Amino acid sequence: MRRIRGILELLAILLITGSLVVAFLTWTSHFYPGNRRMVVGPAGSERRAFTENCGFGDVTILLRASDWPRTFWQPVTLGELYWPEVQKSSNVVWSRDGTVVAFLRHLNEDQAPLFSAAYDYMGHRLIETGYDLEVRVECDRRISELLDSRGGMGPFQAGLDDEKITSEEYEPFPGWGFVTPILFVFAGVAVAWRHRHTSIRAP
Repeated sequence: MRRIRGILELLAILLITGSLVVAFLTWTSHFYPGNRRMVVGPAGSERRAFTENCGFGDVTILLRASDWPRTFWQPVTLGELYWPEVQKSSNVVWSRDGTVVAFLRHLNEDQAPLFSAAYDYMGHRLIETGYDLEVRVECDRRISELLDSRGGMGPFQAGLDDEKITSEEYEPFPGWGFVTPILFVFAGVAVAWRHRHTSIRAP
């Protein structure tokens, strides 16, 4: 009976270790995907935004904002940068103080570009639009006022919707992303080994 209990406890330790590794790798794939380009603002690395090419057959380039730990499990998606069937062009702009990143898109049916989404790092909130023109115009007004309240608009970051980006232009996967799961495995094995030997010596 003691032996069965020891085996079950050992399996539980290994299962917890495996779950931690899987959860960590899933988390890093959300915040540090291999096919990403950083969108650097005035605040530098303090405020993270990036594009992710997550398409397979078709090109799908998304603009994402990371505000961890507020965006705990995955970053916020502001919109799709490359969508030639729907929009003429798209741009990304930061507020001058680096606390707001905004997505400006020019739909095929609109006369002028409109802000369709923004992430406020100070308020920790996403502002996004709907489909009706009145709703999109109101969203554009709110985002424009928010940018004005944070020092105005910085320079536009064009070219992020380029579907011909090569893999060499993507950001490398962080080194700690490889080291951390290995440490999880070593820690789990060490705990399991110690538990096994403690169980053997127990009367």
